[in-house]
Amino acid sequence: MALMARRVVHIHPTLLCNLTCAHCYSTSSPKMPRGLEPEDILRATAKMAKDGYDSASLSGGEPTIYFGLDRLCAGLRDQGYAVSVITNGLQPDRIVNFAERHQPDLISVSFDGLAPRHDLIRRKKGSFDRAMTTLKALSDKGHRCGAVVSLGEDGMEDIPALVAQVAAAGAGHVQLHPVSELGRGLTSAIVKEPRDETLLRAMVLSQLLDVMHPECRIICDALTGELLQAKPRPKVGELVSPVVIGADGQVFPVAYGLADQFSFGDLRGALAETVYSPDMVDLIDRCWDAAAKREATAFYPDLTRLSQTMVSA
Repeated sequence: MALMARRVVHIHPTLLCNLTCAHCYSTSSPKMPRGLEPEDILRATAKMAKDGYDSASLSGGEPTIYFGLDRLCAGLRDQGYAVSVITNGLQPDRIVNFAERHQPDLISVSFDGLAPRHDLIRRKKGSFDRAMTTLKALSDKGHRCGAVVSLGEDGMEDIPALVAQVAAAGAGHVQLHPVSELGRGLTSAIVKEPRDETLLRAMVLSQLLDVMHPECRIICDALTGELLQAKPRPKVGELVSPVVIGADGQVFPVAYGLADQFSFGDLRGALAETVYSPDMVDLIDRCWDAAAKREATAFYPDLTRLSQTMVSA
């Protein structure tokens, strides 16, 4: 949306994953199917490239175990996309080999806190150490890399030390990303979606840490309600980023997890000429108004939650 600088296609090519994280919004796991055919994805991204989309972000599932990753990355490059990848870092050698083959514009390793919290949420002992090994190995090889840190209601005390560690390992950016009550996050007793007060604290903390670590850009994916009130309401066309391709082939504007009625197509069928139905415009207007009244907001989870409410109403 207008809150994002680039026109992004966020691709979930598979929900297959080598972890079963407690907060996983997509409910990825080792038991999921292998994923979408890369050629189906590339037909859609070719059309989107003609519409001005220039950045592809791959997640999942764990994208580095996706069977079609090489074909997908090569195809996206041929279509002119900048390619970024988010990985859990569990398999350092495999991930570094992928990065060497395809030279992604950015590869980010995800973290959930320091080792005790991270391993608890990831449900795998040693996963923190492997993720840190992956980050350092990528940096040592000269790849542009960063870290995405999940932000829940608890665990803020881990963030300063974690940022120091990932910055020392070579991360050029750190993104504090609020968790969403989607997928396993709906029932998790370990991780809870942050309250407004926690989002505000995280925003201030990210600004302080950004000053403390000039070698590393640190941002928080949250906004104050006052900022939304002060910003001019974006034009509809400015809100069409990201576009999300889900592992089931459905394509949505703006956010993962929107109710099905807001899909504007399927990879196996035809995509609509416009991503905006009257219902979608109404959803964004309602969410913008509601978010502007809050102390702080993680806009995309708010939008997803409201979409489900509108369908059931």
